[in-house]
Amino acid sequence: ITELIETGLARPSQLPLPEGESPFQIDPATGLLMGRALVVPGFVPPSTEESQTLIERANEEEDLRRAGLSR
Repeated sequence: ITELIETGLARPSQLPLPEGESPFQIDPATGLLMGRALVVPGFVPPSTEESQTLIERANEEEDLRRAGLSR
């Protein structure tokens, strides 16, 4: 983990986007909106099923939190 953090910190920071350019783009494979920072070599976007599972889990956790059954 330390090596990954050090590698990330050693990379030059990204330049700001030109005015009017969106920080998001549509992934042609899934049609989902992605932040441009995720469009880097080696990044593998989650499958639709993985994304749906994460969303459902987050919604369940939020429901429990709002009901006072979880922190």
